[in-house]
Amino acid sequence: MKNKEPIRISSSKDFGKVLARARKSQGLSQREVATRLGVTQKWISSIEQGKSRAWIDKVLELAHFLGIQIHATDATKKIPITTDEPSVDDLLSNED
Repeated sequence: MKNKEPIRISSSKDFGKVLARARKSQGLSQREVATRLGVTQKWISSIEQGKSRAWIDKVLELAHFLGIQIHATDATKKIPITTDEPSVDDLLSNED
């Protein structure tokens, strides 16, 4: 993934899109990633579709495997969010 700007992930669907984009950009199939992580292709597919049933340790392992860094930010700081903030889809489509 070329995008170096942080992407606000607001849902499991957003995160799934980021993971799918990273996998595809590396030329990997869901089956290849699943084999490497010791999970099923169906599990990878469900994560990429934003299904909420997931093992957090495996999701973090998947993100790490695909080169995605995850950072936590204290959301209680009440940082204003503008309505013109780009969506995950917008940010990912700008990479093409």
